[in-house]
Amino acid sequence: MLLKELVDSDKPFVIYKKPESGRVFVRQQSDSELYTSTDLTEEGYYFAPFDTEKHPVVIFPKDKTTFTEILLSNIDASSDSENRILEPEIFAPEEDEYKEKVTKAVNLIAKGILKKIVLSRSIKVTAFGFDMFEAVRKLMLSYDRSYVYLWHHPKIGTWMGATPELLAGYQNGLLQTVSLAGTVTDINEKEEFARKDSLFRKEEMPDSWGGKEFNEQQIVTDYIVNSLKKFSADITVKQPETIRQGHLEHIKTRIATKVNNTDLSAVILQLHPTPAVCGLPADTAMRYIKQIEDYDRQFYTGFLGEKTVDSASLYVNLRCMKVFNNYLMLYVGGGIVSDSQPGKEWQEILLKSKVLLSALNYFDK
Repeated sequence: MLLKELVDSDKPFVIYKKPESGRVFVRQQSDSELYTSTDLTEEGYYFAPFDTEKHPVVIFPKDKTTFTEILLSNIDASSDSENRILEPEIFAPEEDEYKEKVTKAVNLIAKGILKKIVLSRSIKVTAFGFDMFEAVRKLMLSYDRSYVYLWHHPKIGTWMGATPELLAGYQNGLLQTVSLAGTVTDINEKEEFARKDSLFRKEEMPDSWGGKEFNEQQIVTDYIVNSLKKFSADITVKQPETIRQGHLEHIKTRIATKVNNTDLSAVILQLHPTPAVCGLPADTAMRYIKQIEDYDRQFYTGFLGEKTVDSASLYVNLRCMKVFNNYLMLYVGGGIVSDSQPGKEWQEILLKSKVLLSALNYFDK
């Protein structure tokens, strides 16, 4: 069975696979209306922007969607699919521009105005004849530990991605989230291994982790824990782990706490956006992001997933792209702290832009 046979592209739909699952879920809205939410109290599938003051939180209401489940192993490759090389359009002046932005951010941190800020950029990729259904199938096969999705609304557009970051998992009164930050790469691994998601214990962390990465990750962990203290006094913080996605590795800390379901929506709104995608102090970081980045993130670094009255499965929208007729727009970013180096931050941006493309077997390594 082909994925495109399961949906009507004239109506809103989402196709997704949860981490470490062999099942693919399809939600199709029964009409083409644009439904939004201001307080996250409705049941349904959410697609939220980075800046909720600028863009609405879109929802596919539960009572207006059909639900289909299929095994990933039963999904066929598109018969007309071709291997194409997708070349990111990155020009020489862009490196200097990004380094200048990182330098500006480091100076703000040195002055005590910010503790951390996340800077990002968009990268255009020419893609004639791009098959988004075949692309998301390949992402699902490559990134088992990631939340992989293809989301479409005729009034908003089409987005797809593979994110390793859980914002909020909630079931039976237990809220789970993660602190995910810090990035290193090992491009010397064999290609077939480097493409896979994997998880390492603390004692297996690479020697390449340094003070910058641990500092960046600790900022995120402390923020999440302090945010959750407003709703619960019993918070569990696990030992850090390393998660691999493609050639990239990040520090991941699991955090859990008991929360009343009446507080669930408030907790989600409190967590978003975390310092992993924005910075600290949050309001100040948001203001400077808009000034320094000088582009609209839209739904990049927002969140997406299912939510009911007493459950949630929401993920931060990282490693994503917006799909257009003849091109893709990739979104990548990195956390800037006091000891960030502009050159290394630029290299991190380039590597992150290749994660999705290499998994699709389209990028020429």
